Amino acid sequence: MFFTHMTHPSFTVLCLLLTTIAFGQEATVTDENVTAGQEAPRLYLVNDVEIIMKDGQRLILLAGTAIERVNGHEEANQTHILVLGEELSIPSEQVTRRENVERQFRIRALIPIPKSMRPWGRFLLEEERYREASEVWKNIADRSGSTPKDLYLWLMSCIQSEQWEAAQQPLGKIMELKAGPKENQPPLVGVSWDHLQALQGLCHLRNGRPKLAIRDLRDVIETQPKILSYQILLFETYLSLNRYEEAVGLERQIANLSGADPMIMSQLNQKVWTLCDLIVNKLDVSQKSLLQHSQFPLLLSDRETTTTEQAELGVEALLALNQNQAANEFLARARQKFSDSRELNFLAGVSAAIQGDFRRAVSEFDLVIDQYPNHEQAYQHRASIYYQNREYEKSRQDYHTILRLNPENVNAWYSVALCQLRVGQTGEAITVLEMITETYPNDYRPWNLLSWTYSTYPEASFRNGDMAILCALRANELTNFSNAEFLDSLAAAYAEAGRYDDAISTQIDAIDKLPNTPNRAGFLERLEMYRHNEPFREDPRHGDFR
Repeated sequence: MFFTHMTHPSFTVLCLLLTTIAFGQEATVTDENVTAGQEAPRLYLVNDVEIIMKDGQRLILLAGTAIERVNGHEEANQTHILVLGEELSIPSEQVTRRENVERQFRIRALIPIPKSMRPWGRFLLEEERYREASEVWKNIADRSGSTPKDLYLWLMSCIQSEQWEAAQQPLGKIMELKAGPKENQPPLVGVSWDHLQALQGLCHLRNGRPKLAIRDLRDVIETQPKILSYQILLFETYLSLNRYEEAVGLERQIANLSGADPMIMSQLNQKVWTLCDLIVNKLDVSQKSLLQHSQFPLLLSDRETTTTEQAELGVEALLALNQNQAANEFLARARQKFSDSRELNFLAGVSAAIQGDFRRAVSEFDLVIDQYPNHEQAYQHRASIYYQNREYEKSRQDYHTILRLNPENVNAWYSVALCQLRVGQTGEAITVLEMITETYPNDYRPWNLLSWTYSTYPEASFRNGDMAILCALRANELTNFSNAEFLDSLAAAYAEAGRYDDAISTQIDAIDKLPNTPNRAGFLERLEMYRHNEPFREDPRHGDFR
């Protein structure tokens, strides 16, 4: 052990205590090892310990509760703290009673700042253990004798550990001190009001409050227009607010101020690629609709890409926001620079498919598949195009290839069943759909398609009203009876089973939940059929199909 050479008188106590730390047990300490002159032995319950080595010096911070035997029973009598071998005590009325001794608590909060706490806090900062450091500096700042510098180190610990909400407390106290120092309180030297306001803007931005951040940062830049770190933070804030035109203008200003310094420009680029990643991988459709689509291409129009990953992110972000023309222009530049990129060739196919140029899309996917025969997404997109063009056999073959690459791809299994229905392989399709319902019982799509097939298929041998109702009910249960199409299937199932009153009421419910789309006419037509006690029939081999 590295304790061997420790010579302080309290060292024996410390060694006994340390033997119990890992298990939270009590260790008996004899009276001569505690305080001379005491007659009764004590038990120590260790609650908190930190042991470190720094520059050959042992720093030991240990907190525990002393349990004294009084009149035959144990009572929490005194709380001790040992810091660098020094023992400090506090009165018994400030400690927890025996019944609560097992509960961990921070002894440091009950006593004045010990000698070692500031060195310990500085050590944690030097070691980049910022979250631990923030707890230590918070404890220091909350005690008597703390200074504005303690508050500032607490603030910086919170910021470095990205505890943005927690940082607001020391920041508010510091700004209050800067606005009007308290009596007998030393000033916080070397920290300007502008710097504090910029930190406040940073905390607002990271807390998801960019509208508050922009106010602080604009005020700072008015007084300190040449500090690039403030300008970069404002650039990020503009991106967060989707104010891309202003972001582009500010980026040019930063480039002029910095002389287009490569490191500065790299920081700005990284913030743009982070935004692209957010759009591609984290935002849902409703969130994307809030972005200023028409201005977004300004950010990427002349942006330099240094990796294929950046080029791919740029194309995907533009496609995700339906900026197809801008995506094509960006893609053309990227393919010239990264001509051997598999993913850029794949994205060229995706872009062509979005624009309805299916022939060019298939050609691009063919190129990717020829070079990379296991590219699952290329098969997926090509199969989808084949299906839309009613080339069902080609589509089915691609989906089977996908299943060879990934047998658990439930979307591919479902699509195989659709293709089989389209070419009249109804029995095989039902078998696949039943397999999906057994393997993935919470996927509502196969339940709905089975119901529709059992209800509406022209050949009577495949129809089964009772099974259709069971499958339709399951699909609707999984969607909380809120999907108009699945209610339409349930109504068709009731009609097939001869339950026309149920079919009529269910179809009315489906129509009420249906948006005003071209499909509405079909829903209304089926309602009239049920009112005349007629079931609905649909042949998936001809015309439109669900």
